[in-house]
Order: sequence, then C-alpha cells, then structure tokens
Amino acid sequence: MRVLLPISRVAERSVAFYANFRDGLIEALHELGHEALVFEFEQPTRASTQEHAALFRLLTDRPCDLVLDLCCWGCELSQFRVWDGTPEGEPLYDAFELPCVAMLYDHPWFQTLPRILASRLYASLPDRYGAEQIALIYPEVTLRGWAMAPPAIRKSNDHSRAGPGRSIDLLYVGNLAPQALERPWRDIPAAAAAFDAAADWALAHPERPLHHALTGPAGEPGAAPDAQQAGTVLRAVDYYCRAHLRLETVRALGQTGARMRVVGEGWRGVELPPNVNVQAALPYERFLALAGEAKICLDCSSYPGGANDRVFNYTLNGAVCFTNAAEYSAEVLGRDRGLRAYSMLGLENLRGQVRAALEQPDRLRADGEQAARLTAATQTWRGRLQNILRAVFDAAG
Repeated sequence: MRVLLPISRVAERSVAFYANFRDGLIEALHELGHEALVFEFEQPTRASTQEHAALFRLLTDRPCDLVLDLCCWGCELSQFRVWDGTPEGEPLYDAFELPCVAMLYDHPWFQTLPRILASRLYASLPDRYGAEQIALIYPEVTLRGWAMAPPAIRKSNDHSRAGPGRSIDLLYVGNLAPQALERPWRDIPAAAAAFDAAADWALAHPERPLHHALTGPAGEPGAAPDAQQAGTVLRAVDYYCRAHLRLETVRALGQTGARMRVVGEGWRGVELPPNVNVQAALPYERFLALAGEAKICLDCSSYPGGANDRVFNYTLNGAVCFTNAAEYSAEVLGRDRGLRAYSMLGLENLRGQVRAALEQPDRLRADGEQAARLTAATQTWRGRLQNILRAVFDAAG
C-alpha cells in the first residue's frame, strides 16, 4: 500500500514534535511493508496553485491508497477539484478514490477539520471524547469512522540513564500563558455570561471533558449554543483553564520541597516556591533528555480520555509519571505502578503521593523501569497505525 503524507514545512519548523510524529509514522509504514509518499508544501492550511498542480501530477504518476493528513495541514490541498464533466469538478481525493484520515493531536476546536474535502473522511483522535466534540462543533462534518491513536513513542526517544543517578526529583514541561489567567472575554459583554458559565463549570469539574460544560455530563441535550458559538466558547475556555490548572498544580507540587524543574515559556512571570527551578522552553530532543534525568514527571492534561505525547515519552525514559488523565493510559501501563493517577480536585493528596514516592527510591526506580518496558512494547507508532488502518479499511468492508 502507498500512503500519502502532506507535510507543511512551516508547521514542522515551528513545532518540533511534529517532525518526530511524522518520522514515527513513516517508520511504522515501512515496518508494516507499506510505502510512505511525502508531499511537502509550504504553509499549513494553505496551498498555492502550483502546489495543487504538483500534487495532482504526483497522484497521477504514483497512485496512492490512503492519505494521512498530519494535524489537518493539507486541508486546502484537498479542495483542489478535478474536471469530471461537471462545472464544479470533483474534489481531488474523491477523484482518486482516496480515503483521508485527519490526524488530530489537539482538541477539535483548535483544528481545521471542516476544511478537508473528502467523502471518505476519517479521524485519528488523541482522546476518546473527540468524536463527541466533533459532532458538537462541526455538525457539517461526516466521519466514516475514527481511531483512537494518541501520539506514540519511537525508540530513539529513549534518553534514559542507567542507574540511580537521576538529578531531577520532579519535572514538569509545558508553557504557561499568563495572559490566559484573566478572562479575556470580559471585553465582550454580550457573550460574557456564556463564557463565564462554561469556565466556572470546567474549573469545578476538571476531570470531565470540557464540552460537557455545554452539553451535560452524559451528552444529553443541554444549554449548548449553536455549533459556531460552541467552538468559540470552548477555544477560549480551554485556553483559560489550561493556564489555571497548570499553575495550580505546579504550585501545589512546589510545596513538596522536592528538587523541581519547570520547563517552558511564561513561568518567570508568576510566583513559584523557591525550590522550583524554571528553565526556558527546549528543543524536543533536549526535553526528552531531561525526562531521562527525572525520577518523577508531572502530566497536567486536558485530555481526560486520552493522552498527549508527554505521558508515554516520560515512561519510556524510565520516569514515573503522575497524570490526571489515566483513563486511557492506565489500561496499558497499569495504575499505581509506572503510571500514577491524581485528581485536580485533590492536589493536597497529590503532594502526599509525590512525597511518599520520593521516600521510596528503590520502588520508584523499579516502577519506572517496568513502565519503560511496557511502554516500549505497547505504545508504538506501529500499533497506532494498525488501529488507524483497521478503522479505515474494516469500515470500508
């Protein structure tokens, strides 16, 4: 099978882990005996006439069986139309009978999914609640199916150091947007009540999917605004809540007295305990190397039913990961071993858990080693790709 990967040069340069994801997918395709056909274009979500023509020639010369669109970057490429005798023409992917998988690595309200034009459209999601979110904010999008496929690990992401000499007790990696700590919608009086209600609900229910602030906890009809307004509210409230929850959690763990390292932009502008060492954002490889020096890594997630790229890269590097989103990852790594769950509603308990873990260095090291073995065996791009292929081709019959 030949698989097309539209890759934006600008997007890859701006966010380093996307190149890591791309390489993981290409390696997995090769492992499974498939061919990866990379089509590079410049701007994410934008395409020139020349790029449209080049892709048409490529698909004509080297027919493909599937498109994997990393982060929906190639949405504008999909809008190119091929003459089929009708005035409007046929969308490019449909003309070549290509299923397209939109690979989402954030919540749908940050993605350009509706701009992908393909009658055989699928989604690869990092969170189990993503399909509900798509239906809520993009009712015009019809998915043929979807696969659960959070970011996976690559063997080259393992920078762990043998032996007990890890110099960082506790590591947190993530940017803080200080401007998001204020409610920016205050300047929109007509909409402030809806934004405030969603934000208050989300802060009171940090373990629930954010879209339940608009629909109710079981997805039953609630006070949801129309789709366009829902997406706008969720984007703003997500931005606000991420900042608040990250800051609260880092401050809480700073009170353990542990040697804590916080890596990312924005932290120097807020007050933190003196034992918290703040470091500017690092290139992706150097972040992975830091995970290999840490005893414990903290994940403060907004994916209650899934995982971001950090969880499994932490455990791959032999660190014990404390996460507030253990619903998915605990199934494969085991709760309370190399992966430990905490609640945003019980940060005092989290402090106690971390203190107790650091007081048992032998168990901490053993748990980290076990988690690294399980992660390397189960959380691979090959496995993720197999899930995606099943979702596409089993659904096709």
